[in-house]
Amino acid sequence: MCGLAGVVLADREGRVERAWLEAMAAALAHRGPDGEAIWVAPGVGLASRRLAVIDPAGGGQPLANEDGSIVCVYNGEIYNFAGLRAELERAGHRFRSRTDGEVLCHLYEAEGDAMLARLRGMFAFALWDAQRGRLLLARDRFGVKPLYHARIPGGLAFASELKALQRLPGLGRDLDPVALSDYLTYLYVPAPRTILAAASKLEPGSLLGFQHGRLEQTRWWQPPPPGEGAPLTLEEAAAELRERLRETVRAHMVADVPVGAFLSGGLDSSTIVALMAEASPHPVKTFTVGFHNAGSYDERAAAKTVANHFDCHHHETIADRSLLAQLPSLVAAFDEPFADSSALPTYLVSSLAARELPVVLSGDGGDELFCGYDWYRYHQLLRPAGLLPPALLAPLAAWAAAGLPPVGRATGAAGRARRLLADAALDPLARYSRRISCLGEQARAALLADPVAGSGAAAAWYAFLPDGAGPVERMACADLALGLADDMLTKVDRASMAHGLEVRVPMLDPALAAFAWALPTSLKLRRLTGKRVLRHAVRDILPPGVLQRRKRGFGVPIGRWLREDPAGWSVLLAGSQAAADGYLRPAAVKALAERHLAGRAELGHQLWALLVFEVWYRLHAEGGEPRNAGTPLLAEIA
Repeated sequence: MCGLAGVVLADREGRVERAWLEAMAAALAHRGPDGEAIWVAPGVGLASRRLAVIDPAGGGQPLANEDGSIVCVYNGEIYNFAGLRAELERAGHRFRSRTDGEVLCHLYEAEGDAMLARLRGMFAFALWDAQRGRLLLARDRFGVKPLYHARIPGGLAFASELKALQRLPGLGRDLDPVALSDYLTYLYVPAPRTILAAASKLEPGSLLGFQHGRLEQTRWWQPPPPGEGAPLTLEEAAAELRERLRETVRAHMVADVPVGAFLSGGLDSSTIVALMAEASPHPVKTFTVGFHNAGSYDERAAAKTVANHFDCHHHETIADRSLLAQLPSLVAAFDEPFADSSALPTYLVSSLAARELPVVLSGDGGDELFCGYDWYRYHQLLRPAGLLPPALLAPLAAWAAAGLPPVGRATGAAGRARRLLADAALDPLARYSRRISCLGEQARAALLADPVAGSGAAAAWYAFLPDGAGPVERMACADLALGLADDMLTKVDRASMAHGLEVRVPMLDPALAAFAWALPTSLKLRRLTGKRVLRHAVRDILPPGVLQRRKRGFGVPIGRWLREDPAGWSVLLAGSQAAADGYLRPAAVKALAERHLAGRAELGHQLWALLVFEVWYRLHAEGGEPRNAGTPLLAEIA
């Protein structure tokens, strides 16, 4: 795993300053603590920071083909590199190392851009084709690994993280107002936008070519219509899924360094640990984060049950509200506002794991592939409402909606019942959008000093599938293409790489994911039970209770933490620099905070989004680097 950066100029004879590349590489040092490499040629410069996982001694970057006409810097893991290498060697290619990334240079030489479909892995890379004077940027199917780019005078710059691009002189620092609106909607900024108007994310499954000063971006992969696989019974599908899972986990354990696992005790992570224990001659090291006196948020007992069942070397850490003191460092690690509060425990457990080993496996991707999220079951629950005549349903829904707060989750049995009735009259897209949104259109308009319409990313991906796809399939498509890449995988990548830890995601192995995605929804979701075929596939290898355990997610009691210790953060928002500079309405921020503190509404996630934005905005104004402990910003939050 590595960090990469570079600059390419439209002028083939132009000079890329080595100091630019050194500055960009320094900003990515956390992603690659094992070495740095800078390569410069006329019109182009590449930089790499390396975390040595495959061929630690000989796999340094940049990588090249035999004559040096193709040069590559790379971030990721190619799990089928041994087979590809053997095939290329039979065709006459000669390799200098045992590292997986060298395959990219030779495979591109043999097949061009078509090589991307041959890659089984997670990756982002930049490849320079000297003969054609062309730069190729590419990102894996699901966006496990990040890649940013920006036009600069006379050329293009790119990097694994936004902070490296910001090291270049002259990169614009203006905020993108649509990205800010999207952030308040989803708690993250969906690709291709970033919070900065001058920079973009390369979208998952995309490639970007830069040649003779011209950019050309295309998708080399996108989600196919789901449920189009060969017809299988539940038993047949479960049996094949289990064998695919077993093979995939073994492939993801290949490394020249120790490999462990994140373990929550839920179905996905328990499945990964079970199959790792089966494949490993040594006890698997597992890592869990928990919460004191936090009820359903604390998953330590469930994780420990699984770890004991498989004789793992188990490690635990505890998160409490003192973790808020790390907010400036967390915000700096993400480069742009990112308010999924589960980033806090992910950051903490990554720090714990990184002290023991450099690579872990996680269960991310299972919810998107196997219909595991609450909103799939929620849709099933509301389906009977569609049988009611509109003349009856409409007034019932209006009555229910009138009793709900405009912002915040309804609490208590009565509140949940009213929310259910209010949602029943909505079309599935509106219902889905409400469930995945932090702040609705009216709430955003009240908070933003200059409201603009968001990008409508969720609606676009919901409508992506062809006619005939049902609401569940459309929700799964939007989750796979939007929330998975820009929320879940971004969270794990930044929180782990901040500590030099590589996280692999077997559920998103291309072959396994393609098989799972092609299964009909009926094998994944039945009545109010999701992940049906996955449960059936592993029912006899997991300890009792895992299959029946209700999905909890990786939640954080952020609302309670903010109520318990309001002194620091309320002062921070009361003196909001973002508000003073014309991005937020101070009165609206104050009103929202007062409603939460008074217990009139549960607005913890909305407040957290504002707090994260405020901290990010102050760091951005100061150059993007977190200050040390004890400085005013940290003291205000702690």
